[in-house]
Amino acid sequence: MGDANTIETTDLLCGRWKLLCTYKENVDKVEFFDAGSWQRYLFDKGPSPVQSLVLGNTSTVENVYQVLEDPNKAPNAKWQNIAKFTVEVFNGEKKNVELIIEAKIEGVRDKQSFYYRFSNGYFDVNDGELKLPYPVPFDFIESVRPGQTKGWFQTTYLDEDLRISVGQKGSKFVLVRERND
Repeated sequence: MGDANTIETTDLLCGRWKLLCTYKENVDKVEFFDAGSWQRYLFDKGPSPVQSLVLGNTSTVENVYQVLEDPNKAPNAKWQNIAKFTVEVFNGEKKNVELIIEAKIEGVRDKQSFYYRFSNGYFDVNDGELKLPYPVPFDFIESVRPGQTKGWFQTTYLDEDLRISVGQKGSKFVLVRERND
């Protein structure tokens, strides 16, 4: 058993992971560009259209990644959700875009999970050619709907190549490690 303030498998856990699929029971279809989805989120406590976009539950996203920094080694460790998609601009030229949503890892929950708080978001166009802020008022959302921007994330299975995780609201995630070789 490890110290209660550490995650035992950080060497395996940290790095860049590609999302293969995500699943949550009894959830209505949510689309980022749908006004009804936003209305349900803001007024009826429905699922987040932002989360839907970031997790790839829409037809607009090509790939989704999670990048985890080691909370045991970096005092300001981050967890990033990255949604990659292509946008056609005015002259028909296509631009690669990443929507990057960052969360601060706020502590270790137990040997398999950590606490997080979403803190920042931005669009990265063509690998840094242009960075645009993603105007999500995380502090305001948290004040209106406590618990919406923070929670915990648990890894239930982990090896060199595969990670299966579950979020505090019951969403399940299956990811494979992205390698540079």
